[in-house]
Amino acid sequence: MNKLEKISNQTFERHENLDINAGELIAIPKQKNPKGPPKNLRPITLLNTIRKALSKIVLERITPHVSQYLSHSQSGFRPNRSTSNVAWTHKWLAAKVNIENIAIKIAGIDMSAAFDTINRETLLKILEDIVDEDEHRIIRFLLSNTIIDTKIIGATEKKFFFSNVGTPQGDSLSPVLSTIYLDHALKEVRPVVPKPSTPLEKVLPREIAYADDADFVAFQDIDIEEVGKVLEKYNLQVNVDKTEFTNLSRGETNWQTTKKVGTLIGDQEDIERRKQLSSAALVKLKNVWLKGDKITKTTKLKLYKALVKSVLTYNCGTWSLTQSQEERLNAFHRKHLKKVLNIKYPVKITNSSLYNKCNERPLSIFILESL
Repeated sequence: MNKLEKISNQTFERHENLDINAGELIAIPKQKNPKGPPKNLRPITLLNTIRKALSKIVLERITPHVSQYLSHSQSGFRPNRSTSNVAWTHKWLAAKVNIENIAIKIAGIDMSAAFDTINRETLLKILEDIVDEDEHRIIRFLLSNTIIDTKIIGATEKKFFFSNVGTPQGDSLSPVLSTIYLDHALKEVRPVVPKPSTPLEKVLPREIAYADDADFVAFQDIDIEEVGKVLEKYNLQVNVDKTEFTNLSRGETNWQTTKKVGTLIGDQEDIERRKQLSSAALVKLKNVWLKGDKITKTTKLKLYKALVKSVLTYNCGTWSLTQSQEERLNAFHRKHLKKVLNIKYPVKITNSSLYNKCNERPLSIFILESL
């Protein structure tokens, strides 16, 4: 018996005392949705530290195997990949359409509670061909006898139940396991999507995915019902009402306002939306900026970078900017910095002094470095 097996066996024996697979379920209301219906709640599972540590160890061990297994089209929870890859691909397709004068159809499917409906036995079967035996054994243990304790405001008694589906969302391993499961299911969807026939079609990506956000690319209409039938085999439900169809063609402009992983495909449209969202975030913190000496400048700038600038620059590396657009973004950024420092007319400050005072640089440089 090797050292890992001894540790695993000791962990199994102490399972009841440690409650390593126990978690606390907290339901958080979704923003801009009416209170009451369960569908308007977002369940968050809080897991204990021991489970998180063990999950992190397993994740480090299986990462090389997972990278080799996942499709190139899958960008979710992968090293050096992000939502920017998804946004870049859609914008590249839009540019290709204008250059080649072709028409492309994109079907963006929406899966209902994908992470919560995963069949664990099927997942473990998929993992047999990906990870080593020891790693598979630990993962099986982490997915076994999951106890969920629900936290209900005003309740006097604890309510708990055993969970045998889905992956407990709360550690670093669960989203990766979910991505493996979803990617495996999407591979079986490919035969349903119209196959490329010309050399140009074969160059284009057939699917673009970030975790459970999946888009299928074709030159013909895509039968979503057939896609749904394939995914049903994996206990995944397609929300037909939320499935989005996008047509890319020369002269077509509707695609510019199509949102993918939080980014609008059209650059100018996305920039204007980012400005609106960041301005709204800035206004929410109005009391913070006005408190003067009660909150230090350093703290204010940290809050600005974390809660406002991050909103403005989300996926900014995918923007193709003209010089005038860069200048307008720089001016918009400086306007925000002045509000953070509560600098108002008639007080004047040079651009260089403002940047030095805030330890900032022109936003155009930040965007250039984000490419």
